[in-house]
Amino acid sequence: MPSRTELVMNDLVSEFQGVTIANGYRNDVKHVVRAIRPPQTMMEFPEIGIEFGKSEIVPKDDQRSLYDEIVEVTVVGVVAADLNAAQDPESANTLYDASESLAHDMRKKICTDILTKNINDAGNKWNVELSDNKLTVGRVMTLGAQRSTGTVKAQFKVRIRNVDPSFED
Repeated sequence: MPSRTELVMNDLVSEFQGVTIANGYRNDVKHVVRAIRPPQTMMEFPEIGIEFGKSEIVPKDDQRSLYDEIVEVTVVGVVAADLNAAQDPESANTLYDASESLAHDMRKKICTDILTKNINDAGNKWNVELSDNKLTVGRVMTLGAQRSTGTVKAQFKVRIRNVDPSFED
């Protein structure tokens, strides 16, 4: 049986798999994986990788019978452009456009679906927590001989609520 943390990862992967043109987004994400892979290993774009970082375990009561686990989440989307983007200004603009398009889709997915997901769901109690009530999204373009890629990175935390000491509940 998966742990509550694994269930949250499964939920996040499922949510980002819904980033398709048919669902009203600008992109058809080819792969959503439970790791942030180096762009040079990817064959199809765009790809979204999700990783969990540090966890904080916070007791909810004096008996330490229930805990909240606060987990850092990093989501990285990768797009690619023509390999000539380093030399050709128009190809560089195409890379920017592709990166901005994926940034739009990631913001939309996080703000319209994931921020409100599971807040009142008794089945798997978790919700997103924003640092200072803000979602931060960054972009980096990498122009080069091997591959011209753009990455979009979003970070937030999830609070997995009312977990028993086995962390299986």
